[in-house]
Amino acid sequence: MLGETWQERGEAPDWERLVERREDFRMGVVPAGALCLTAGVDVQDDRLECDVWGWAEGYTSWLIDHVVIAGNPREREPWDALAGILARDWPRHGGGAVRIARLCVDTGGRDTAAVYGHLRRLHDPRIAPTKGVDGWNRAQPVQGPTPVDALVDGRKLRRGLKLWTVSVSTWKADLYRRLWLSRGEAEDFPSGWVHLPQGIEAEWVKQLVAEQLHTVKDRRGFARQEWAKLRERNEALDCAVLARAALWLLGADRYGERFWAQLREQVANAPLQRSEIPTGGNVAPPPPPQVATENHRPRGWLAPRSGWLR
Repeated sequence: MLGETWQERGEAPDWERLVERREDFRMGVVPAGALCLTAGVDVQDDRLECDVWGWAEGYTSWLIDHVVIAGNPREREPWDALAGILARDWPRHGGGAVRIARLCVDTGGRDTAAVYGHLRRLHDPRIAPTKGVDGWNRAQPVQGPTPVDALVDGRKLRRGLKLWTVSVSTWKADLYRRLWLSRGEAEDFPSGWVHLPQGIEAEWVKQLVAEQLHTVKDRRGFARQEWAKLRERNEALDCAVLARAALWLLGADRYGERFWAQLREQVANAPLQRSEIPTGGNVAPPPPPQVATENHRPRGWLAPRSGWLR
């Protein structure tokens, strides 16, 4: 749980150190250790920025892919492309495939009404419209949902949206705490490690650590902490926060080990299929497909209703 392991550290990690520690795993392929995928989408004036993250116990994470969808967010084309990402099967290293289980979209920009309209049109239950809020709510860093645009001329919309509020300060500090983890002389990665692929550009890494926590005084002289930009672009940080909020919505923080145990069981029982994994690098080809004894998926409190585990 977030509250049980909370350590606040707002100093921005050195982006050059993070670039140097990038690892040799291929973007677009889910590492064998990742048990589920979430994504965060940041809405810009001329594009959607989407980052896909894989997760395992202890909130160990892998950046799976970084996708830039060009287009005016007021138009339908970029949102149709986002729907394609949600429909995509991400190949798992070793066989099988995974779909994104939950995706958070920041709706707090200048085109909020247009974003609402396109999300209503997509009508995908895995999409969570969100709005970032200031403050440090460590006990409940994601709150809601609250119905928005639910009434038109006194009538309820059949596909009205439900908005979640995200305590961005809490999740930024949580990310920085994990980025500051050190391996020391140990060969194994510590729990909570943030794995970055060799293929991600240095510019993206700069964006991931583009803010730092500062102490400021309000008009009455009381000190408070707030995040301030160190550089202009911070899309990667925003997307990482949203992807972590999506994991919260899946129940990882609430159910703890039960959540991960259920996912491990689903991965173990999911029928394996040959996946198209790009060749090159040190990524081994998948093994021959295996025939499952029973063609079913486990039922239970975490049983995926949208087919995101394959």
